[in-house]
Amino acid sequence: MNIVILGDKYQKGMKSRGCIGLLPYNNSNNLLQHQYRILSSIFPRCEIVYVYGFDQKRIYSFFKKNPRKNLTPVFNRNHDLYNSCFSLSICKELFSDDVLIVHGGLKLTKKIFKKFNTDLGSQVFVNKKYHNDIGCIIENKNIKNISFDLTNYIYDIYYISKNNIALFRELVIDKQNHNCFMFEIINKIIDSGVAVHPHHIELESSTKIACK
Repeated sequence: MNIVILGDKYQKGMKSRGCIGLLPYNNSNNLLQHQYRILSSIFPRCEIVYVYGFDQKRIYSFFKKNPRKNLTPVFNRNHDLYNSCFSLSICKELFSDDVLIVHGGLKLTKKIFKKFNTDLGSQVFVNKKYHNDIGCIIENKNIKNISFDLTNYIYDIYYISKNNIALFRELVIDKQNHNCFMFEIINKIIDSGVAVHPHHIELESSTKIACK
């Protein structure tokens, strides 16, 4: 499985703090290091791509000083022009196998992946306990639509199975979709007749990195 971390935008209200991946997670690790540690421990054979853009010099310097054999940085020179679909389009070479897409501002825990099963097909991580602007409608154990102001809050982690990866690739490389958010691409996949399932987690604290 391949993993894409989308870290090319700045955190809302925290632009002056610089690249989201370099924000401190604790006294010894930044958020990028935290995400890498969790993901590589759960998926030890994965290849991780980190898409960066905003505050490029600092994050590039970090990668030079802290190389990892299965972590590849990819620069998005148009990070301020388009939304996440374009960010994904520059990673299109990865989309020959299943892929996990993670928002660059998320705190991760091993707990949220405890019951995650790739055999269930394409999935969206859903958290009922913590409010997010974007939620989804679930019917018969399938996600029917993702939109603003819905409960079943989206946790900003998306899994695209190998069976659906060709359609996903086709959508993200389409220039007409380059200003789409990730949830809009998922809606297009659902509209095509593909079953997308919720992966339920329960976290009561904020999903995004806090100011320190």
